[in-house]
Amino acid sequence: TLLGEHEQGILQTLSVFRGGFTYEAVQAVAGASLRGLRRLVNQCLLYHAPSGRYEIHELLRQYAVEKLEASGKANAASDAHSTYYVAALKQWGVDLKGPKQQEALADLELEIENARTAWNWAARSGKVARLAGALDGLCHFYEWRVRQDEGEAACRLAAQGLAATDESVTGLSNGGRRLLARVLVWQGAFTYLLGRM
Repeated sequence: TLLGEHEQGILQTLSVFRGGFTYEAVQAVAGASLRGLRRLVNQCLLYHAPSGRYEIHELLRQYAVEKLEASGKANAASDAHSTYYVAALKQWGVDLKGPKQQEALADLELEIENARTAWNWAARSGKVARLAGALDGLCHFYEWRVRQDEGEAACRLAAQGLAATDESVTGLSNGGRRLLARVLVWQGAFTYLLGRM
């Protein structure tokens, strides 16, 4: 049977996820019910792994992205995705410095594609507060997992996004300038660890 308009909208919104997702994330980003997800699974449009995560086939995801963009709702979906995962990055950043460190590393390893996508969207959109909260969590993960090249690229993109917010760094707010300084410190650290200095 064909999907109803609501289920089509959910599937389109799910296309913003990368590398799988949890029900909690789907609720926050797409507002989907468990019943709606089960219907998509029963239609073979989603795979529900034994771990509890959901996955969408890449070709189907690409098709859904096209439909999402055509609907005019792509920015809203990307913003909701970014809001959710940047908040998660902020919490993982706190957990990485405490007794939940191993759990946070494991969670971030599972969600790194979504975290990177959310970070990149926030960076391109100049979302200063989001980036400020997520910076240390993302960068500590890249540092501790010896993924300096990815860390350097994430910081470079954030620096470019912040610079694009205004033609001159002096045009940034105080929070934006502080964030840019922190981003450049992390970028320099990754560059040093990569032996490019």
